[in-house]
Amino acid sequence: MNQPISPQQPFRPEAAGQVRSGCAKAALFGCGGFLLLMLVAIVVFFVKADEITTWGLGLMEKQVVARLPAATTDEDVRRIRRGFAGVREAIKDQTVDPDALQQLQPVILRFADPNRSPSQEDVDRLIEVLEATAGIETGDSAPGTSPGVDPLGLRVVTLAPA
Repeated sequence: MNQPISPQQPFRPEAAGQVRSGCAKAALFGCGGFLLLMLVAIVVFFVKADEITTWGLGLMEKQVVARLPAATTDEDVRRIRRGFAGVREAIKDQTVDPDALQQLQPVILRFADPNRSPSQEDVDRLIEVLEATAGIETGDSAPGTSPGVDPLGLRVVTLAPA
């Protein structure tokens, strides 16, 4: 019953030359794959940025029109749709002013807030900023301003008729 205990060596010299990869290989492939996917996503974003932006504007237009106050006239809805279409066209043509586009963002966000009902003043401001961003001349410029110059100081781009 008593078996002699064989002395064990503290290590095996023949195994010392082997390097086990363990999870290093999996981590290398995982991180490398993730990095490759991120690179592809960045390239796609830069190549398709205009299309992604116009697609997003189309979604925003639907949300804005759905949240318009009940007192909004058909003419206002038509001007909003024309303004969104003009902004999308200006983005595709790369003639949109980035500063004007940034001024449009907070105006649109007023319509996205579910805790707030948009007012007619919000609708009027949206139409004004959309038309200025798209470069649509309304013909009702304020006295003292010249055609092609927005009273807000924005550069107005005139689109050729389709």
